[in-house]
Amino acid sequence: MLSVLRTDFLDSLSSRCNELEQYILKLNGKNRDCEEFEEVYRIVHSIKGAGGTHGLPLVTSICHYFEDLLTSPRITLFTEDFADQALQLVDLLQELSISSDDSGKVHEIEAKLGFIRQVNKAYLGVVLVLEPSKVLRLLLQQLLENMQLKVVFMQESLQALQRLLTEPFDLIIVSVELEVLKGPALISAVQVNKGLNADTPVMLLTSQLNFQPTGLSGVKVLARSPLLAQQLEPEIRAILADNYKNAANQQF
Repeated sequence: MLSVLRTDFLDSLSSRCNELEQYILKLNGKNRDCEEFEEVYRIVHSIKGAGGTHGLPLVTSICHYFEDLLTSPRITLFTEDFADQALQLVDLLQELSISSDDSGKVHEIEAKLGFIRQVNKAYLGVVLVLEPSKVLRLLLQQLLENMQLKVVFMQESLQALQRLLTEPFDLIIVSVELEVLKGPALISAVQVNKGLNADTPVMLLTSQLNFQPTGLSGVKVLARSPLLAQQLEPEIRAILADNYKNAANQQF
């Protein structure tokens, strides 16, 4: 009986993938507050559950990644880039629908999924870092990447200002002690501009004791110390949680 149900599921998987593909294409240019998103998520979630029920762990793995992609806080509008990634996953499910009993093919599909994960890594957010210390940059890179965050390192404050005025970021980590444009002055320019990152949370790193910036909002000051990594991690996780809640409230 179970084998019959498993076969029925695999037989129907191809048509469900075709349906999924149509909804993904219709998502282009829309946000989560639409019928197409609800249908895509419903189909993926249903396939994931059936994969677990019928002993198809690779189906479940593909759908887990698919759900992560659909709910990524970085996505506020579904674009062609999203569609390309989503359709790659649909293709894997299509392949699996006709190759689930071929161990060689299953390994190939697993490898393809691993490659997709690596190339199209679903980051939880993007962080701009402007810090002159090479040692501290390495520490921040390891910490942030382990938290599944994409890190954009900048070398000069004026170049960083240009990017902050034209690209959205989820967090800004800046040293107070910078050349040309000091950290607080850089953040002040961003906030006064009232552009993409006017409300982006900021962490200022400093060697100065009792440093307190004036005229800035949403800024956390952290002292450089051997315990910096331990101090940063819970702060960053709290910021990401707030960002996700705000994004969800805006979408729904």
